[in-house]
Amino acid sequence: MNKLVLDLETKESFDDVGGQANIKQLSVSVVCVYWYPENKFMAFTENAFDKLDELLSRTDQIIGFNTEGFDLPVLQKYMKTDLSRISSIDLLSYLKDALGRRIKLDNFVKATLGIGKSGHGLEAIEWYKQGKIKEIIDYCLMDVRLTRDLYEYGLRHKKVFYTHPESQQVMEVEIDWEKAKTVQRSML
Repeated sequence: MNKLVLDLETKESFDDVGGQANIKQLSVSVVCVYWYPENKFMAFTENAFDKLDELLSRTDQIIGFNTEGFDLPVLQKYMKTDLSRISSIDLLSYLKDALGRRIKLDNFVKATLGIGKSGHGLEAIEWYKQGKIKEIIDYCLMDVRLTRDLYEYGLRHKKVFYTHPESQQVMEVEIDWEKAKTVQRSML
């Protein structure tokens, strides 16, 4: 199976486009992926989205964290490939269903992998405004690496850990990514 881990950063925030209801108005600055068939990390800026589209046309499954609610709806307008035809495992969606609430990627990777995120998406928007594309790519690639490593940890151990947002206690959640609901969806 041609699997791909995906994350992207935008040029604007939800506030800039009038809220989450206007998600499709967001513009992409950088898309980063991990392509399993070649064991390779890649970064794409807007001038290389045709290469990303070609890669997505060969993809059987997209893995990400909040890809269903954010990344894929934002990315679709740039792609000829119908992203709704690609199977997807959204770790956030799976973990939200298991826990009954949304918890940030950072809470999972710190507790499971001992590594924290290097920033947050609003910083990437500021970097874009400042022309700091390398910083955006580095940040986005780190999120892809963390997502991939969390996914693989869960595959091997059938569980992941997270820091509870209120109590700060480290908790365990049993998971089975292989039985995760793979999503065939129509874009918003």
